Amino acid sequence: MTCRVPRKSLGVACIAVVGLLVGAASPVGAALDIDPPVSYGVPPSGDMIGLGGAINDAGMVVGSSDFFGDPDNHAYQFFSDAAPQPLGEPAGYTESSAWGLNASGVAVGVVLKDGVDPDVVHDAAIWAPASAPALLPAVATGDSYAFAINDAGTVVGGHSNETETVLSAVTWPSGGAPVVLDPLGNPIAQAIDINNSGVVVGFAGSVSGTAPMVWVPGDAPLTLPTLGGTEAVATGINDDGVVVGAAKTPGDAAIHLFRWTVAGGLEDLGAPPGGIPDVFLGELAGPLGPEVNSLGQITVIAGSSSVNGYVWADDDGFTKLPPLPGASDISYVLNLNNAGQVVGTAATGGAFSAAVWQIQQPDPPDPPTPGSTGSDTRSRPEL
Repeated sequence: MTCRVPRKSLGVACIAVVGLLVGAASPVGAALDIDPPVSYGVPPSGDMIGLGGAINDAGMVVGSSDFFGDPDNHAYQFFSDAAPQPLGEPAGYTESSAWGLNASGVAVGVVLKDGVDPDVVHDAAIWAPASAPALLPAVATGDSYAFAINDAGTVVGGHSNETETVLSAVTWPSGGAPVVLDPLGNPIAQAIDINNSGVVVGFAGSVSGTAPMVWVPGDAPLTLPTLGGTEAVATGINDDGVVVGAAKTPGDAAIHLFRWTVAGGLEDLGAPPGGIPDVFLGELAGPLGPEVNSLGQITVIAGSSSVNGYVWADDDGFTKLPPLPGASDISYVLNLNNAGQVVGTAATGGAFSAAVWQIQQPDPPDPPTPGSTGSDTRSRPEL
């Protein structure tokens, strides 16, 4: 496996993926009720693509005008009822992508400018409401990327040195200097997501293999168990500490979705029809990897020639995102919020629109009336 940070693209550091548990669980049940997507538009730049990259609980959407690495890629805020608005780039930078967003509407991602040929410079960037786009403090000479930000303003991402031989997992505390996380002696590490308790997930390893990692504030880093393959990465964590990611099965036969919790350990959740592509576990695992919300719903991309987004839930297994009415059945899913809104992009005619899907949540059961069985404890014997 070749693991490097591509300097000619907005791609992300190479991520190796370790196998999941043997014996994939593929729950069978009624599909989730997911509304057709709402188009959030196509920016007037790029290759007619609107890529919704992140959505917060208020429904704010940020993303990009094209897929990573293509010319004329710019960070945008998207709206359901207005044209997309560019977030802008710091002076001297020509391209950008927004990948993370918090409750205060602060977005993070990467900006790009031409360096000394043939290099391209990538720097982690932040966009705060009513503020000019800014660079996050430099880690060292090399390239840096920001993938996620929590509500306290802590940013996570990665940094690669100039020779692309060392990849470091990094956090940027709000208003503070960058902190390189302990890679446990490995030359490759990446921080991909963070929850509101400050727990960070990602991966660490070498060119011969990597394992999912969890960094807990004030504790030693935790290497998660693997399932027998050579590569795995943790890409999402919710505020309950549920970790999700994707990894190769024994013999690197396939890539599966996984979930890990302290109480339940590692669970192999299988893969949607068409399988999970290798490309989303390499350079693009940071922005494209599985994510999980507080409801336990997990997003994942599957397919090769025809790519579709799926949502996994305990009682329903994998449910494919429906297409825009009358459009091609192609979609990319990048993130979701705690209200069950899923964000990504969907085919629309000859273009791809940033899009938001709503997962309909079941109504809670009616509370028992006083005196009904199980509610009036006055008639029960004392235990």
